Amino acid sequence: LHPSYAQPKELLLGTVGANSPAASLGLKRGDYILAANGTSLSSDEQLRDFTSSHAGQTVTLKVRQNGTNVQTRQVKLRQPSDQGILGVTTQPVYKLRYNLGEAVIAAAWITGTLFVATVVAVVGLIIHLPSLIMGLFSSQIPAAAASASGPVGIIVILTSLSSLGLSYIFLFMANISVALAGFNVLPLPALDGGRLA
Repeated sequence: LHPSYAQPKELLLGTVGANSPAASLGLKRGDYILAANGTSLSSDEQLRDFTSSHAGQTVTLKVRQNGTNVQTRQVKLRQPSDQGILGVTTQPVYKLRYNLGEAVIAAAWITGTLFVATVVAVVGLIIHLPSLIMGLFSSQIPAAAASASGPVGIIVILTSLSSLGLSYIFLFMANISVALAGFNVLPLPALDGGRLA
């Protein structure tokens, strides 16, 4: 497949640490870091390499806030620490454009990948069910339970995605639909997969 970029890669801020250099600029979750010292950034590795090589120095960042407000700001980076040099986590965001034939192949591949991942996750959950039940009587939350999201978690995710555009919301809804399909085909008595088996 040979897709083209329908949207260039940009670095979306996932989290901004309290009292971090990024927080001092007024950056928050959902903002973008576009460039550093005049060099465009499009990956986590580029940002990490830049901050590592300029730790403790004052640098110039080009950022976009509130969707359209692009500014160039200066900030002094921290020395390396557990909280990070700039104090952010980022996620590359971009869109790919396929021709019609390639789009069908890409959609089938993504759907199949999500389907298999769902089945593997549910099987893993069943295998670890005893430890999950024992975890109910422990002060520590099992990792599988901590990473699960219910209706409230889904609303929080949808709220975050709404700032990225309608296509991301549709992709998330498709993800949920494929996950439900993968769960439904499992050979469990109450599910369609159990009746089929």
